[in-house]
Amino acid sequence: MEKIDIVVTERGYELSRLSGLTETEAVRELLLDLATSNAQKLELKNRKLPESPGVTSEGLQDDGYSRWNWMAPAITTMQQMSPELGEYALSDYTSVLKRYPLENYEKTNARYSLPD
Repeated sequence: MEKIDIVVTERGYELSRLSGLTETEAVRELLLDLATSNAQKLELKNRKLPESPGVTSEGLQDDGYSRWNWMAPAITTMQQMSPELGEYALSDYTSVLKRYPLENYEKTNARYSLPD
């Protein structure tokens, strides 16, 4: 059985690679990418500047951004496709948030219930 690699490039440089995927795994990754891309566009469109914007830990003015505002809708989209895809998206983003927790300003700016 042949395996598939998904390679992300920008301007001719490889940014990331997922190697040795089955066809099912490759389709799952592409569906998650599409759900995430759509959710990120909606997050940007619906982003609201806080009434009293503070400064983020990076020293930038808080512009209302929160990763959870695109993660939550991406998970919902995947859940609507199938319970298994929803579980995969939830697991993937939970893993990301364990390594890189939401900043306080992201929690404040979240428009969806925060994960436990």
